[in-house]
Amino acid sequence: MNYIWVCDKITLYGRKNRGEYTLYLTDERTNDRPVGRKTSFLAFLLLVTLVLGVAFLAYLESNDIDFRTANLKNVIADIFSSTKEQDAIKIINEIGYSIKEKAVFGTYGDYLIKCTTEGITWINKKGEQVQNIALTMNRPAVRTAGAYLLVADLGGKDIKVFRNTSLHWNFSSETNIINADINEDGLVTIVHEANGYKARVSVYHPLADRPLAFTRTIAECFVLSAKLSPSGKQLVINKIDSRGIRAGTHIEFNHLAQEEPYSNIFRENTIYPALWFTGDGSLFAAGDSEVAYFDREGTLAWEKTYDNGIVYSSNLCSGKYPVVAVADISTQGNGKNTRIDVMNAKGDVMVSYPVEGEVINIQTFSNTIAVNLGREVLFINIQGNEIGRFTARSEVYGVYFMDRKTAAIVTKEGISIINIG
Repeated sequence: MNYIWVCDKITLYGRKNRGEYTLYLTDERTNDRPVGRKTSFLAFLLLVTLVLGVAFLAYLESNDIDFRTANLKNVIADIFSSTKEQDAIKIINEIGYSIKEKAVFGTYGDYLIKCTTEGITWINKKGEQVQNIALTMNRPAVRTAGAYLLVADLGGKDIKVFRNTSLHWNFSSETNIINADINEDGLVTIVHEANGYKARVSVYHPLADRPLAFTRTIAECFVLSAKLSPSGKQLVINKIDSRGIRAGTHIEFNHLAQEEPYSNIFRENTIYPALWFTGDGSLFAAGDSEVAYFDREGTLAWEKTYDNGIVYSSNLCSGKYPVVAVADISTQGNGKNTRIDVMNAKGDVMVSYPVEGEVINIQTFSNTIAVNLGREVLFINIQGNEIGRFTARSEVYGVYFMDRKTAAIVTKEGISIINIG
């Protein structure tokens, strides 16, 4: 009979050292005994499982992914997609439309939302129109969050909130609407005109006994936008202050339960038209040559100024990674030295991906980034791997993700529903 020596106790543990994991295996033999192949095989499987588990945790750490909040299905898919060759992008369907419709678009769940001055249309991933609702708006704007879809008439007075395909809330403002937004809990933020003031910011809880949850009048600054945090407890009012020699940004941090702001940020000679809340309530702001990151207390955590560069576009990936398209001004004319930077919450650049030409805009979904280059759309992941490219027959206006593998490309001539691969 053949004898195979195995350990009565196998201990495997990892110790993190400067971002790396070192594995240790200890062997405690209390007695020697013959065992069969089945016992040896099970011990081997246990060892492999533990090694893979530690390697997986190391992968999460190296990519700054929080295990507690990560979507494991998407993470595992990213691991395999980052190692395989890119697949050819396939066109699922093409839909014609005229730019005379003055349509605006958004994504709601796995639907593409098309809104015109005459109505709103739900389009599924096959390119089929699922529902049409007639409405009249002069300047429609589409906002989506979680289970809610908001359509607002900018410059008008009407707001409609949908849940799935049913009307959830119908609201008419007393004054004209400047901007509007909605969060995942269905709380609606409205910036509207106010007599004798620059603007009024109001937060509504649709269908509550007392819908108005917050209101404040703004006397001296133009209000660009107002956003609620994912938790619904923080409200940021983004204002332009033109009282000084140079116009600048004034960001006001508020708690809905408090009358006065708990933090005020003034940035002279800088305008932040784009603001994003991260999943933990921090705020990422981007201007034309500067980006900044504020913690939940409204304190500046870090900032980056591109003295010789211009920020073409920006976004947030996976709810936590700032993404910025930056070009060197000295090479802007010949289309060289443009890059896509992916940063972590500390402001460290995790990935820098070079592209050629001007970036029109950036859209993200989970760990995928779509870079609109005008006639071509580049798809990359946050590891810096190219997933695919789509070349359009005409100018690309925008990219709208319907799910992780499906996107709608809106061009001057129509809409292409594509499978990214």
